[in-house]
Amino acid sequence: MNTKKLVSAVALVTVLGVIERFIGFLYRVYLSRSIGAEGLALYQIALSVAGVIITVTASGIPVTVSRLILKERARKNPLGEKEVVSAGIITCVAISLPMTVAMYVFKDKLAFVFTDKRCYDIFLTILPGITITSVYAVIRGYFWGNRQYLKYSLIELGEEVVMAVVGIIIVSGSVDGFTGAKRAGVAVFVSYIVSFAVSSAVFISENGMLKNPIPMLKPLIVSSSPITATRTLTALVGMLIAIIVPKQLVDSGMETSAALAEYGKLSGMAFPMLFIPSTVIGSFALVLVPEISQSFYEKDVNKLKKTVGNSLDICTLVSALIIPVFVSCGKEIGSFIYDSADAGAYLSISAIIMLPMSVSMITTSLLNSMGKEKLTFINYVVGAAAMLAIVWLTPKFIGIYSLIAANLVSFAVTMTLNLSALKKTLTSKLGYLKPVLLCLVSMAAASLFGILLKGVIKEVSDIVTILIVGAAATAFDLVMLSVFGVVDINAIKLEILSKKKGKSRPISR
Repeated sequence: MNTKKLVSAVALVTVLGVIERFIGFLYRVYLSRSIGAEGLALYQIALSVAGVIITVTASGIPVTVSRLILKERARKNPLGEKEVVSAGIITCVAISLPMTVAMYVFKDKLAFVFTDKRCYDIFLTILPGITITSVYAVIRGYFWGNRQYLKYSLIELGEEVVMAVVGIIIVSGSVDGFTGAKRAGVAVFVSYIVSFAVSSAVFISENGMLKNPIPMLKPLIVSSSPITATRTLTALVGMLIAIIVPKQLVDSGMETSAALAEYGKLSGMAFPMLFIPSTVIGSFALVLVPEISQSFYEKDVNKLKKTVGNSLDICTLVSALIIPVFVSCGKEIGSFIYDSADAGAYLSISAIIMLPMSVSMITTSLLNSMGKEKLTFINYVVGAAAMLAIVWLTPKFIGIYSLIAANLVSFAVTMTLNLSALKKTLTSKLGYLKPVLLCLVSMAAASLFGILLKGVIKEVSDIVTILIVGAAATAFDLVMLSVFGVVDINAIKLEILSKKKGKSRPISR
């Protein structure tokens, strides 16, 4: 794929991804206001457990299906391409269906894993969709392998829209938080059905056919296992966190409802705001993985280093521009969006997590594309162990803030290990330490500037404060980054002017 097509693909996926995330964000805001912090926590915990099951059944399949499709295409073996898809579907169904049945049969014995048994009732409404969404994951891999990013992204967007629309319709008449959370679970199930039906129809319309899966079962399972293990552990840790944190808060003296409410404010309101950079990162990962793999195996070192460097720079810059806004305007954002100043306070304190989280995510994708799946799994395990230790030991001392500390340490550890692995893989220095240190200095200065400016602006609405202080903090941050040489503002101006004239000029620092 040439540079122009690559940029276009990334832009397309990013735009649709932003729209998808924005819709999901608005829907979460609606849920927070409709079912309350406690209801949102119940929904969040049930969704976390469902995420573990889905991850076990299908998380490593899409990327593996896409790679094997490209491999068989290079061999000019169209039959092999169909066998890959067939093997993926058989594998997912063989794993997910027995798990789903077991969850229903032994539901009375499994309810103990939840802090609140109401979570299990919500989980059971989502459970029937696990098998069909696992099959949909295979079809996503088919789209990915064929570089059909538009279809892939549109179906993902459609799933989010269906969940939001159905959720708003059926949650609106809820009499309490639990009823609303359970109906929100039904909306998730309906969205799974729609995405499966649409993707299957598109697959069949393209003469998609299932063939003998046996020749591709072993290579599919061997290739997908490390990725599945990493993502399964990620989901499992998320589930454990959703269980441990409320329990530890209760053990430290909080009422169950209060513990769930605080957990809901942090994990269901503040943390989703931190995932904004993941839209851009996910877009890059989706499009760049095949390109990086090709450069790596062709031993095109210069292109590989350039791609890795650009990916790290973009992730760092996106985080560096957003963090000061959250730090200085967190309370106003929480009050305006969620009608919760507490959630906004959590957002301000946890904003710094965005930087190591973003770099950790992109470096994991980069290493996986170079065949380092086992290494990224080990790096994640180390970070996850640190996270679990912190949330188990510290809630009695720092309360809900233990979850913020745990995420910060975990992502920082994984980021450091991944960067070290990239350096060894590329056999050269990344030159990343200086830019990231300069970004940290600029973020701190811009955050302080925003806080001081907010102290000057008084008796104005939350939205006005967010717009004025947010814009000023971002501008201050850009100036600082320009002074440090991290961003070349003049080059950006020239690029904008040249595009207006129909010409393109290179941007350099």
